[in-house]
Amino acid sequence: MGFKKPRSPAQIAQLKSNHEKLHKKPHPPSTSSLNTSAPVSPSPLELTQKELEESNVKFKEVSSQVAKVLKGEAKAVQELEEVRSQATETITSLKQETQQKIKEIEAAGLQEVEELQAELEELQTRAEDAEEGTQRLQAKLGKELERLDKLKHQNNALRMSKAHTPQKQQNAVAEGARVLLKEGGVITEDTQEGIRDLVSLNIPVENINSATHTVARMLGSNVADSIDKHSVSHIVLEGLVAADMQSMREAHDARAISLSNDRTTNKHLNYESRHGLMVVPTYAPGSDPSARLPRETIRMQRFFGVSQAANHQSDTQLQGWVDMVQAMHDTYNESYMGKAEPWDWRVFTQMVKGMCTNHANDQKKLFQLFGNLKTNYEAELLGEASFQSPNRLEDMCLILAEEIEHCIEDAGGEEEWEALTVEE
Repeated sequence: MGFKKPRSPAQIAQLKSNHEKLHKKPHPPSTSSLNTSAPVSPSPLELTQKELEESNVKFKEVSSQVAKVLKGEAKAVQELEEVRSQATETITSLKQETQQKIKEIEAAGLQEVEELQAELEELQTRAEDAEEGTQRLQAKLGKELERLDKLKHQNNALRMSKAHTPQKQQNAVAEGARVLLKEGGVITEDTQEGIRDLVSLNIPVENINSATHTVARMLGSNVADSIDKHSVSHIVLEGLVAADMQSMREAHDARAISLSNDRTTNKHLNYESRHGLMVVPTYAPGSDPSARLPRETIRMQRFFGVSQAANHQSDTQLQGWVDMVQAMHDTYNESYMGKAEPWDWRVFTQMVKGMCTNHANDQKKLFQLFGNLKTNYEAELLGEASFQSPNRLEDMCLILAEEIEHCIEDAGGEEEWEALTVEE
């Protein structure tokens, strides 16, 4: 759109000055006489009025032009204000759009920065993992190089010792055939078990060493050391102690046992042999022998030894059983297992569920005596248990009251009881 160029303030001032000059122009004086007879030239007044009219016309024209100019200027100012308003609105909208775009660009930039930071962290993590993998590979490579060096040394050593292989084989065969009965001067457990097996085969104690060397030569082995008869005797006695402890442990774990005995005379000396039948573990490989009565059990008769006796009377036989049971329990209680959990030998009598004897009178009486012994020990054990119970004072008072009543009755009544002296 095109607009007229507005007039400057100087031009507007010039137009106003011209307008004022037109209004301030002096009028010519009027004439009182008129010449009507002859053609009269216009008077100055007429001339003046005519000029005045012409001036008025010019003034009107100029005023009209000035009004038009002022109107055009006002219109131009209005249009300028409209243009300014539109420009202001346009600038404001442009600013808002610019700010919005700046915000969008900033938001997009922040998102891109965050994405770049995430990618950077991921790259750093990958770099660290790659560095760790490189270190592991370097460590593994170092180990492989060390292993390669060791293999090289071993290969060189094998190459150098190849010429000595036949001699080493002979030495190895000789070393494999060499048998030692002792390690560090101590007889091994395998040797002790073998010695006890040889003694059980009725080989005399003094011949165990020679028998061992003879068997080793038969098998192509060489026994480099020897064992004297005193060591053999100690090994056999240790086996007896272990057997007693095992028998007592098995009997208490089984909680039931059946006894049997027999007697004989040799050169006017009486001998008694004793056995016990009970349920014991199988001691199979992989089983736990310390567990009480595992699932796999067998019935086994254990030998309780042979002892001399003064005679074959029933009382002597019963005392032999008592001495044997006490001795085996003392052996067990002196061990570390017995010290941790000692056993009362009287409990053994309560586990006896039967006796295997012949029909001789002394055996019948022995059975009766053993039954009485079992009953007495049962009463003792129950009494001790009651005294050790939390209510032992109440039970003891009742028992003592009953015993006092029995004593008074045995004395002949209360009068007789009161008449007794302190000593009586």
